[in-house]
Amino acid sequence: MGHSEGQSLLTHISREGQITERFTRAVDQLGSSNVDVRIGGIYALERIAKNSPADRNAVLYLLCAFVRTHMPWPVGAPDGPQHPTATVDEELPWMRVRAPDIQAAMGVVGRRTPERDEPVIYLSRVDLRGIALRHARLGGTKLRYANLARAVLAGVWLDRSDLTAADLRRAFLEDSHLNRADLSRAYLQGANLRRADLSHADLRGANLTDAILAGTVLTGAQADQATLWPTAFDAGRRSELGIIEICPLARPDH
Repeated sequence: MGHSEGQSLLTHISREGQITERFTRAVDQLGSSNVDVRIGGIYALERIAKNSPADRNAVLYLLCAFVRTHMPWPVGAPDGPQHPTATVDEELPWMRVRAPDIQAAMGVVGRRTPERDEPVIYLSRVDLRGIALRHARLGGTKLRYANLARAVLAGVWLDRSDLTAADLRRAFLEDSHLNRADLSRAYLQGANLRRADLSHADLRGANLTDAILAGTVLTGAQADQATLWPTAFDAGRRSELGIIEICPLARPDH
């Protein structure tokens, strides 16, 4: 091994050691009882992910586990919450106020570098009420039974995501990308879906009562007799928009 090759190897080993040390310190910060320290750890992990592609999946896994652990919405558990709740809590503080570390973690997840083979994000049964994630990239995310009531998701990429039975009541989804998303049995009452792309989305059993659907792309979206639409959104209007009405006999078992 030549001198230059040896120096290069030593530099690489030194850099790897520094990244490992930074990673360990950031993980320790996530376990702090001080919210400011936790937020510092979250942003430290984001820097590591940007500088070390090999660690990106580990960082993503850690942050999603952090959100699931600290903000659960355990639908179906013996002492779990009513889903959906009887009403949307209009007095609940925005996420940046009630849980700024969760807001920070989700912001980092939504800013991740796009890759050809992106890992699946698992965030089912989490409480994300009142979170703000404008233009976040969350395509293919698992958000089954998640509570996203009053969430601000303008321009967010949720294409191909699984939002089965998710609570999206009064969510702000203008210009969002929900094409090919599974929104079956989702609660979308009062949601703002202006100019959103729901092409080829699964809307079977979804409740869209009072939802704003001005300019919403619904070409190829699937609906059935259990899908509830806004007033005056009759069969003729749905046909014009290219919505596919699935008859009960043709619906596969869930």
